[in-house]
Amino acid sequence: MQTLLQWLPSCAPVRVAEVGVGSGCVALSILAERPLARVVASDVSQRALDVAAANARRLRVESQLELRLGSVLEPMEGMKFDAVVSNPPYIADGDPTVDGAVNAHEPHVALYSGCAQDALKVAREVIAQASQALRAGGWVAVEVGWRSAAEACDAMRAHGLVDVAALKDFAGIERVVVARRTLRRSEH
Repeated sequence: MQTLLQWLPSCAPVRVAEVGVGSGCVALSILAERPLARVVASDVSQRALDVAAANARRLRVESQLELRLGSVLEPMEGMKFDAVVSNPPYIADGDPTVDGAVNAHEPHVALYSGCAQDALKVAREVIAQASQALRAGGWVAVEVGWRSAAEACDAMRAHGLVDVAALKDFAGIERVVVARRTLRRSEH
């Protein structure tokens, strides 16, 4: 979150997309730190959107948060963003290493990628769609599972993103991959 805030000016309006808003923690944190920001957030779960909306009302930022039902950035088609953030499902279906308590308390759709062979299935979709939805110079940040950062960085490069990096969490695990959209020749 701190890295994302470094990219977003505090005294200028910015538009941020969040994919997989869940309860709204990331979106609401952005709005708390960047009062001029507007966040458009998607989720495949109406229940998650309802929780995020209630949390936004509690914090009195509902006018700055737009919630949309749907997958990845599809509900925001045609919109451009200064940043795209996502904590997508990043566990391969059937992964035997997942702690039972996690399965008992987290919604399946928030954890599992929907593919037994590819934990990064949803993350790849976020990266591909973000590469088109970002304004020139805009940033994307995607949380990934352990041992997936290098592959996610490769996906970002394959979509023409630059300044690609993997950031470590407090446990020293490369957990978030970030990149920036550069100017295209036609935009100079």
